Amino acid sequence: MKVWKRWTSAGVMLSAALVAGCGGDSSFSSADLRVVHASGNAPAVNINVNGGPLAAAQQLNYSEASSIVRVRDATYSVSVDGILADGSVSEVLAPTNILLNKDQITTVVAMGNVGGAGDQEFAPLLVETMREKVASDSTRVQVVHASVKADDAAPAGVSVYVTAPEADLLGATPLTTFNLREFTDPQTVFAGDYRIRITPADSDAVVFDSGTITLPGGADLLIVAVDSFSPGSPVKLLVSTGDADTDFVIADENMPAEVRVVHAASGVGPAEVFASSVELALDNAEIVGSIGFRSETSVPDLDPATDYVVRVNADGAGAVGAPIEVSDIELKSGSYYTAIAAGDLPGVGDPDLALLLGEDDRRPVATEVRLRAIHAASLAGTVAVFVTPTADAVTVESIEVGDRDPTLPAFEYQEITSYLRLAPANYDVRVAVPQPGDNYSVAIDLANVALAGGDVVTLVASNPGGGDPDFDFVIVND
Repeated sequence: MKVWKRWTSAGVMLSAALVAGCGGDSSFSSADLRVVHASGNAPAVNINVNGGPLAAAQQLNYSEASSIVRVRDATYSVSVDGILADGSVSEVLAPTNILLNKDQITTVVAMGNVGGAGDQEFAPLLVETMREKVASDSTRVQVVHASVKADDAAPAGVSVYVTAPEADLLGATPLTTFNLREFTDPQTVFAGDYRIRITPADSDAVVFDSGTITLPGGADLLIVAVDSFSPGSPVKLLVSTGDADTDFVIADENMPAEVRVVHAASGVGPAEVFASSVELALDNAEIVGSIGFRSETSVPDLDPATDYVVRVNADGAGAVGAPIEVSDIELKSGSYYTAIAAGDLPGVGDPDLALLLGEDDRRPVATEVRLRAIHAASLAGTVAVFVTPTADAVTVESIEVGDRDPTLPAFEYQEITSYLRLAPANYDVRVAVPQPGDNYSVAIDLANVALAGGDVVTLVASNPGGGDPDFDFVIVND
């Protein structure tokens, strides 16, 4: 199969992206346009055409494609706005003219990484394909290599196999072997069940396995290999059908789950963690041997299941009688999690220990910081959290007298926030306990923290403990 490789200027790519949605009917000479957002660390974008917003291509996110839009084959003026962390937009492409050709599907793939170099630099790839009517018993497939992570793992290129579900790869012929920014000719195959596997070009080691998938009759599919930000395979497949509402993503069928464990349970001392699952025939397997207070560790390659039981006990005490025990935990294939041992085990009195579990989104975005907070400090009760740019010179004193509105006004024990989107800058983060008279007492003062574009940070508020008399954060960076 022929493999193509083509670059255009960023101006041309983004301009093309803006043309979608101009409308039309089949009675005139026409062209088709589609835009694919395949840049793993880029923000969402808005597309404008002839000076106005294009409704079909607003807030186009990573690993999304627009619908194919039929327009007159003509020259259009287009521009692109990147969506910043505060919701404002910044023009990333000034109005530019682009010609769309008759009877041709033009797909503009925005790919690469912001700040990348060489073929991995953020830049467009233009894929031009002639229209073709696909028979009801057939499927037309075209494949694009847009995965920087796959390029890192296999710089000599990758081989793509499309076979019967049970076929052995030994002796099989790949559909194509290609490199980053290359794409195949369209290939028409009989509709039915298939299996897509990807290996490095010089190896038979499978790095992606779709399992059994169905290629529907009459479909014209563009399959774009993009970066996966999940544990396991570096790749996932975005399948564009031409209708954004029916597009779908194929993930590797063998992706594990991964859990990052944070010890924020005061009074427990060094701890160990056990996991059980009837589904997996797992009985109190030790998954963390020893973890100290305010420390973190990751547990990779966990098999997905819906009935995990997790127990946390003092190091060396075993699983029986563990003061933290949580049942019916679901760990999904291809998901990252953060699990926090929270609360306090007092010398006298009842413990308020808990296990908190949050699903992570670890995709970095070059134009913003993503910050999440987790309240594991039971002794503080309900608090207010202030996140302010250091340049604003917001003092602890002004917070304590109630002169500032909190970012999170009622942050409760065991709460896990969504990710806050922030502009890259230095920030002060304060956790304050409400006092009578609309005043506060600052319990945690984290000042002048440098947060750069692409940072994904989780702040876990914890009780005093381990010889530290103060409340503090456990800072977890992805």
